[in-house]
Amino acid sequence: MVRLFLRRRAVLAAPALVLPHRRADAQMMQGIIAGKSVAPGPFWTLINQTSITNSTAGAVTTSAIDTTGANCLVAGIGYYGGAGTPTFSDSKSNSWTSPLGNTPPGLLSFLGSLPAVVGSGHTFTVTNPGVIAYATLIVYAFKSASGTPFFDYNGGNGATFTSPEVTSGTTVAVPTATPSGSNRLIWSALTDGAAGTYTVDSGLAIPIQVAYSVGVNYGFAMGWAISSAAVTVTWTLSSAAGAGGAAGETICIGSV
Repeated sequence: MVRLFLRRRAVLAAPALVLPHRRADAQMMQGIIAGKSVAPGPFWTLINQTSITNSTAGAVTTSAIDTTGANCLVAGIGYYGGAGTPTFSDSKSNSWTSPLGNTPPGLLSFLGSLPAVVGSGHTFTVTNPGVIAYATLIVYAFKSASGTPFFDYNGGNGATFTSPEVTSGTTVAVPTATPSGSNRLIWSALTDGAAGTYTVDSGLAIPIQVAYSVGVNYGFAMGWAISSAAVTVTWTLSSAAGAGGAAGETICIGSV
């Protein structure tokens, strides 16, 4: 009888070991189904990242990173629009698209690539337009869990930006971006012509932010999250935006 009692206790205790995992999985899936922003992963993985500033009138190139496994590259450039628009390229000669052009009016450029070539020794170059545009470049290399990535413009609703630029106050609200499907990669960026640091809402993670430096570079930050619903991103500056202006944009990226 004693043996039977102990055996039954052991059988009853075992399921409790797996309940926390089931509960965590259920909570994560509930957040996705409900269309809430969730922490990065598991639908998208950040493979690698890099950044550089350009205080010259010519070109600068990032240090080499390994982008092996990535199938979506995202680059952003924050700069002084009065000097003209910087250009951009990568060492693997991939094709890049800019759905929003240079917004607004020439403070921030988004560039995306579904790369034909990735791997070790991957570098990225930003070139100022013959004069110093104080450009700051950030690049993220992502991998989708399945399918082929695409830029989810959703009839224009999946790519939004502030207009005009913000020249006072400590918040930059980017108009709502609406993805066309589930588990979209939500990418948002902020550029700023005043000293300080940046935070962001909507559950975005910010792997890289570069502070504004007088005579060197514009401040710039890029954040990302996963969402199945419309997202309105608000960036917060630690000090008020200056005459140089601040601007933000948000892009939805899907995978099928």
